[in-house]
Amino acid sequence: SLENRYPSLVIRRAYDGQQACEIMKTSIPDLVLLDLVMPTMSGFEVIAAMKDDPKLEHIPIILLTATKYIDSDDETRGELRIHHDGGLKPMEVLKLLNMITQAVS
Repeated sequence: SLENRYPSLVIRRAYDGQQACEIMKTSIPDLVLLDLVMPTMSGFEVIAAMKDDPKLEHIPIILLTATKYIDSDDETRGELRIHHDGGLKPMEVLKLLNMITQAVS
């Protein structure tokens, strides 16, 4: 598990967008790995809720999706600027966890 592999990190898991927002209200994260396609609230709705909360608006977000949501390599959705090079699938991001942990250390 991630917890065993990275014992110095506190990992919170949410299984839908609403649960993610509830968890972040009581346990403010250093970084959010966020799927765009979730039940209850989409990733874009979670981002909007985070932007409306002064305690959460500054938190970096790494977007994940197995769905092609973004048509161009540089797209704007509202005030959210998305830059990507082909996009990252969730399993690819897990391979990058060493870099992610260094970034938040």
